[in-house]
Formats: sequence, structure tokens, C-alpha cells
Amino acid sequence: MIKMKTLYRTCGLVMLAVGLLGCATPHTTTSTGYTAFLAYEGKQSSWPQAASTLTEADFAVPAYLGLPPRAYRVIGLIVNDEPEISGKGLPSWLWTDETRLANACNQAKAHGADAVLVTDDPSILRALGAHEGPGVKSSRLLTNFDGVIVAIRWADRR
Repeated sequence: MIKMKTLYRTCGLVMLAVGLLGCATPHTTTSTGYTAFLAYEGKQSSWPQAASTLTEADFAVPAYLGLPPRAYRVIGLIVNDEPEISGKGLPSWLWTDETRLANACNQAKAHGADAVLVTDDPSILRALGAHEGPGVKSSRLLTNFDGVIVAIRWADRR
């Protein structure tokens, strides 16, 4: 009887360890999930900046939660590329916005970006045409944010 309890306990601990080790966090994976990269070709004007912003630094590239305080060039958009089932996207509860943002950062890094901007700045949306045309809602990556994720390179990058 004692051996069976020990065996069950040991099996339970092993299964727990395998489960925890098998579940990579968004910060340690290179997955791009259901994201796609849309390259930007166009005028590199003076993109808007801010005096300060919050930055999520635990991803493959920093994610600026607003406009950055330095000059940059836009290289593309990171958009949702989830498959559709019966005309609908996958349920939003399958992935957290943190996982979606981590996947977007991995996608941006794979295309040579130095960072991403999570922004709803009207001048950026207008310049990129991000809220125009069919399927706009389906291209939105974050479920709790109506803006876009823009892949950028620093202007002073050599």
C-alpha cells in the first residue's frame, strides 16, 4: 500500500514537472504564432515621437506601449493571421494578449526590427492605412486593443 502511494506521488510529480517544463512562456519561445508581417514601403516622414513611454522589455525586441522618445523608421505591420473556421476567427481566449504580443515581437525580430510600437496614434494609422478596407477587424492582433503593432528600426541604426 505504501509503495503504491509513493508510486502515485512520484508519477504525479513527474507529470507536473513535465507539464511545467513543456509550457514555454512567451518570453522564452521563438514562436510567431498566428502572426504575419506586412512590409511597409513608402515615405519615411518624421514619424511621431513622445517625451516618454512605457516599454515591455521582456520580449525578443522591446515593445513600446505608445510612441518612443527617439527617431525611427517603419518597416512593417504585424497582423493577425489566424485561420478562419466557418467565417470566424479562433476564440480570443485561446491566447492572452501577452502571448500575442510576444509572438508579434518574435515576428518583428525575424524581419530585422529593433522594436515594435503598440499604438493607436492617428497619424500612424492614417499613413499606414491600417483602419481602411475589408478585413480590418480580422487583422487586429490584440483582443483588448484597437490599435496596431508596428515593426520599427531606429533611424540612427548603422
